[in-house]
Amino acid sequence: MIGNGTRGVALSGVQISTSGGRAPYNCSNLLATGALPAGTQLNTDCTISGTPAASGTFNFTATVTDSTLGIGPFSQTTGALSLTIAAPVLSLSPASGALPGGAAGVAYSQTFTANGGTTPYVYARTSGAVPPGLTLADGTLSGTPTVAGTYNFDITVTDASSAGSGGPYSRVQSYSVSVAQGSQTITFNALPNVSLSASPLALSATASSGLTVGFTSITMGVCSVVGTSVTLLQPGTCSIIASQDGDAGWAPAADVVRSFTVTPANLVLNAGAASAPRVGDNYSQSN
Repeated sequence: MIGNGTRGVALSGVQISTSGGRAPYNCSNLLATGALPAGTQLNTDCTISGTPAASGTFNFTATVTDSTLGIGPFSQTTGALSLTIAAPVLSLSPASGALPGGAAGVAYSQTFTANGGTTPYVYARTSGAVPPGLTLADGTLSGTPTVAGTYNFDITVTDASSAGSGGPYSRVQSYSVSVAQGSQTITFNALPNVSLSASPLALSATASSGLTVGFTSITMGVCSVVGTSVTLLQPGTCSIIASQDGDAGWAPAADVVRSFTVTPANLVLNAGAASAPRVGDNYSQSN
């Protein structure tokens, strides 16, 4: 027997080696015993052609007839023959290794593409962990990562070959994705000047990350802050820092400082009728 093959690839140069008697030789299309892989056939010139639809080792015997004249021709069954069909080679791109990096809070997408074997393909993460916030579906790793770090994992692609044909076939490759901390900003609007009598004041600011913003007074003699409430202590300039320190997914935001003027408390006079005084009496009137 000369030659072997690969599933899904047309056979080339595969034939039964014959000798003895008189050439040329003729092979029966019908095997004496055994079977060839689906998709192939034994030709009368003793070659085997076609595209194998299964992998494995296929054992058979064939009937060969020579060209002897006179008392010939002579026919004989071959000894045991075997044809080995290798499994198809699946490929998966991109190649193993580091994938493009991402950042927390920023949409990410990476597509994996398989070739070889029989479509359709099934893609699965078979070990390790992808970044939180990302999922693998239909060969695409996508989503919005939420936690910074480097993540290592394996992707396995499996084809649709049936078990009876030697399949299904699969390929495993290892990858990594590095996720950087996301950047965030604080929105803290300007604060208007207020009277000392307006105390306490409520503060409000937001971070683009959605994390909670904290507040601190840097003019403790004029104003103090607890949570989001400002207590005004005396006239002057009150300066407040809005800050967000970040977390596993977000880098600290740049602080934002807002200042405003605290004016003296408003004087309120209540109008009313004065009491009638009498000569010689002490007099006092509150307003």
